[in-house]
Amino acid sequence: RADAILGKYRNLKELYPDRALFHISELSTFHHAKAQCACKVGDKKEASYHLSALEKALPASDSLLLEVQTAVNRLS
Repeated sequence: RADAILGKYRNLKELYPDRALFHISELSTFHHAKAQCACKVGDKKEASYHLSALEKALPASDSLLLEVQTAVNRLS
């Protein structure tokens, strides 16, 4: 269902073009959902893109980041 809602958007600026500032929880939830959708269909390139965004924004110990890292690493 997340992919049906967020499918065509790659970042929050595309989803909300009139906004310039986003809360870290919005950013992390968006990229987490997009990465998980990409992992589910086996799209490592797309999942890695969203993982990279999370790595730039979150501390290395963040649970969402660790979950996405694990999911991306499982893709071959």
